[in-house]
Amino acid sequence: MKFETVKFLDISVNPITRAELLEFFRRSIEGNSTAVVGAHNVHSLSLAQNNKSMQEFYRRCNLAYVDGMPLVWLARALGLSLGKVHRVPFLDWYDEFFRQACKNGWKLFYLGGSPESSEGFDLILKQRYPGIQARIHHGYVSGVSVASLCELINEFEPNALLVGMGMPLQEAWIVEALPYLKTNLVFAGGAMLEYLTGEQKAAPRWLGPIGMEWLYRLACRPKSLYYRYLIEPFTLLPLIIRKLREGRNYARE
Repeated sequence: MKFETVKFLDISVNPITRAELLEFFRRSIEGNSTAVVGAHNVHSLSLAQNNKSMQEFYRRCNLAYVDGMPLVWLARALGLSLGKVHRVPFLDWYDEFFRQACKNGWKLFYLGGSPESSEGFDLILKQRYPGIQARIHHGYVSGVSVASLCELINEFEPNALLVGMGMPLQEAWIVEALPYLKTNLVFAGGAMLEYLTGEQKAAPRWLGPIGMEWLYRLACRPKSLYYRYLIEPFTLLPLIIRKLREGRNYARE
């Protein structure tokens, strides 16, 4: 299953809709290989400029969807026709994905969160989605060998592996783990666990399409997010100006 690829500001994204993303998940799970899925937003764009693990992760991705209106705005400013429909953050599709997992008998493995929050997530997931086949393991794995952890994951024989350690740790772990994993789908889940357990407050969904979800998050967690939302975007200005001066022709494939 192939999608259009848009290249700009040294990254590549696939402008797809929520329905197309879910269909890609289904086909990947029912396939015979391992598909890697990532998401791009302004934070990942900034990290990908200098972080080699992030760069390698996106090179390995079979699909990189858009997570955040600011990235859509950047693409539009550079003459590309991305729209609101191409913004597909996990909070807008996770419920349907878990329901499909229940319906189709998919086995899911989630790696992420603290030991305490992962236990809570396990209970919440099985209460909300009766019959779901899921196993949860916390993401505090800095002292655990990747090979041994992958062996534990593979024993469960999951159809999909969700890794939620936050950027750029989750991307680096996935890159290192790929040679050992036996699953059909791997994707970076970010703070999915924290949102579903209530550790982090999810913004009202109407804020996303107007590009103001970040403001709600900043208001909830000003100390931890002020750099990401108030300073980091401005570090990209030299890159944007340089590309515009170069007269870069942005590509579609």
